[in-house]
Amino acid sequence: MEITGAVVEWRFRSPHAFLSLEVTEQDGSVERWAIDGSSVPTLRRQGLDQNSFAPGDVVTVFGQPSRDPNTRLAFAQTFVTADGRTLGERLALDEGVRLESDVQGVKRLEGRWQGLGMGASFRSDGESPLPLSAAGREAWESYDDELSPASTCEPINTPALLHAPNFLFDVRISDEEATLYHEIYEVTRTVPLDSAPRQAEPSGIFGFVRGRVEGEELVVESSRFPPSLWGLAVAAIPPGNGGDVPSSAEKRVTERYSARDGGQTLRVEYTVEDPVYLTEPYTGYRDFARVSDDTPLHPYGCDAVSASRFSERE
Repeated sequence: MEITGAVVEWRFRSPHAFLSLEVTEQDGSVERWAIDGSSVPTLRRQGLDQNSFAPGDVVTVFGQPSRDPNTRLAFAQTFVTADGRTLGERLALDEGVRLESDVQGVKRLEGRWQGLGMGASFRSDGESPLPLSAAGREAWESYDDELSPASTCEPINTPALLHAPNFLFDVRISDEEATLYHEIYEVTRTVPLDSAPRQAEPSGIFGFVRGRVEGEELVVESSRFPPSLWGLAVAAIPPGNGGDVPSSAEKRVTERYSARDGGQTLRVEYTVEDPVYLTEPYTGYRDFARVSDDTPLHPYGCDAVSASRFSERE
């Protein structure tokens, strides 16, 4: 849909920026529209910032309307300013970065990466692709977006963390540990190599981790997660397929990192176990393209007010 109006307010924040527009309808009445945009890191890479719009500016928004026809709410894909500039288009990062020929083994996994596609698919029949137990199916079928952790700034967990679109992922490996940085929610997981498991990061929500190098691959094992309302799947990210799936304290995740295409592609394969909500383990993967190490990592800075509006976007 296309909406043109005068800016009332522009809030540059995560998980979704917010633009308020006064729109003059065909009958001459003025309606107030609420426009949600992407998160701060994505918008910065698309050329937007906190000063992109000022009150009174005339802006045309192209996007998707809310499923509720009685609301004046939409999710923006692109913005066109009064002087004809288009903002919000996806910018291709430099994915032609080549490794030096002497970079070998597990060090080929190091670098800054951008996800390719979603790495998983929704089922077209509307079913969950996960092998859900009775408890898992009940939770998935009774999903209520007003109760989702998406409304509270709780970070998404593994493996959904790997599938978040439009965010960068940074991998660094030393003899003692691997450091995995996810731009979304600014999550840093520190993985000890060939030693006892330890807490992945200060909050504890990513459990305890340990890793090892097998040939040219990095293997990361996580366990002792606290229960989470969306620990196995997130509604808007495959394989959630429209509903959060919780996890129990028995959740375990194994990730295997390998370099492909001469070190230009990173593949992360994973296996997830949770005997409370799953009848058997499930597997998946996500591919990432190498980008320049100079590509900026932007702060995410989840805003509680923005997050609390999650269910309104539906």
